Amino acid sequence: MIKVLNLDSFDETVQRWFSKVETAAAEAAVGIAREAFEQILETSPQYSGDFVANWKVSKSATDSSFTPDALGGYKPNLLGRNTMSPLFQMGSTPAMSYARANAKWPKLVLGESIYLHNSAKHDHSDSYAYRVENGSIQLRPVNAGADHVVARAVGIVGFTYHNISAANLTHLRGFGK
Repeated sequence: MIKVLNLDSFDETVQRWFSKVETAAAEAAVGIAREAFEQILETSPQYSGDFVANWKVSKSATDSSFTPDALGGYKPNLLGRNTMSPLFQMGSTPAMSYARANAKWPKLVLGESIYLHNSAKHDHSDSYAYRVENGSIQLRPVNAGADHVVARAVGIVGFTYHNISAANLTHLRGFGK
């Protein structure tokens, strides 16, 4: 015959442990999304900066809003010359800084989703993000290889974190808080 003592105490200890594990996993999930967001920002093509500036973060649903001229000042004239500021290229920081500053990173509960999305419109009329992702847009030489940005970010983050060590977990949790 087996006699179990302090079952309530054991159950409470296990429940506290599960709660800590769920919190750590949710923070790590946000950290992974932030890593992907950074990859996307750094490898997205730029011209006016609108595409990169309009990368957004949300929980549970996407936001289809678009902020044209997010960086202000870029106005091409009729000859196609930039009249206000230099043209940007992949890796230019003003648009990346704008997107980072406007990203709303949620706290998650396991099972919830984070969306990284972009509703930028090329020439303010058609979907630009779709064309960039599918490689169906001609990019300037300074943006060579800047298509398929989401697929590439997923690949890089997936490769980097396919096996999460204790050090990775600590890093991701810090990035995800």
